[in-house]
Amino acid sequence: MTLNAIPTRRRFFQAGGLALGAISPIGLSIEQVLRAEAESPDKKQINVIFMFLQGGASQLDMYDMKPQAPSEIRGPYFQSSTAIPGFHLSDQLPLLAQHTDKFSLIRSMHSFTSKHGEGDVHIMCGTPVDKNLQGPGIGAVLSQQQPQSAPVPPFVHFGDMKHPQYSAPGFAGVLGRPYDPFVIRQNPDSPDFNVREFDTADGINVKRLGDRKALLKSL
Repeated sequence: MTLNAIPTRRRFFQAGGLALGAISPIGLSIEQVLRAEAESPDKKQINVIFMFLQGGASQLDMYDMKPQAPSEIRGPYFQSSTAIPGFHLSDQLPLLAQHTDKFSLIRSMHSFTSKHGEGDVHIMCGTPVDKNLQGPGIGAVLSQQQPQSAPVPPFVHFGDMKHPQYSAPGFAGVLGRPYDPFVIRQNPDSPDFNVREFDTADGINVKRLGDRKALLKSL
């Protein structure tokens, strides 16, 4: 298979319903897929919204039904058909089942711990918990690897996703604070919502801010 014939990642996973580990047996590697996309003539920068939802129903009751498992292990619900033949979801997700052609589902992921906080760090950083050598979060890695020239923060984080016992998995860690997210902790549903971090203190003008930034950069 030539690089030009390699499909995009989204289309590849949608068509086969495959997990990441299934790429090698058919002759493709992650490196080949990524290189083909990078060399594509219509390559363009995109924005990504990463939603990390804490809590919720078990995956056995939603996305990975395990219908062949013993009754004492599998959940009480049943599989239902979706927009993609052979791809099944829980019968409790009828609306989502109509849109399975618009997202990819990876069922091969697992955690090495039963502790939610440790698991959050692992999924956000790709590395186990280490308070002395915290791995960087996804957004921090992208900020460091793909710098942008747009006059907006490259990595914006809504909310306060921290586990004091297990560190702060959404931040830059070993990459350094320049790649930390721009954090917005205010509730966007609040009627008086505004991003106060953009406000300047009394007596601080643009020139003074520029001087401070230059001083910080020199250090």
